[in-house]
Amino acid sequence: MADHFRTKIKRSIYISDEDYAFLKHQAQANAMSISSYVLATAKTAKIPDKTLEQSITKLKLELGRIGNNINQIARHCNETQSVNSEKLEVYRQENFALSEILMKLKGKIQRLQNDH
Repeated sequence: MADHFRTKIKRSIYISDEDYAFLKHQAQANAMSISSYVLATAKTAKIPDKTLEQSITKLKLELGRIGNNINQIARHCNETQSVNSEKLEVYRQENFALSEILMKLKGKIQRLQNDH
């Protein structure tokens, strides 16, 4: 259907006076009506992915847990001046897990940067 046949319906939003002044200024600077400017901006806006933010938060928590485990192993080794082979294996596994998490985090951050 052609644009000139579409019915226009008034919609309302609540914004502060400062936000309205900003929108009005931006619309005028682009030789657009406020409605056209808001619509054009909304159609092209990049909205942050909440699932990505949640994934990064979970990764940060896991990194903290792994870091705590590594610190406990290091403290034990320093106190006893010995290295238990089982604890060393746990350290190796934690270190490997840490590396994997860091790689995932790096990839997600790069994707986020590419999207914006």
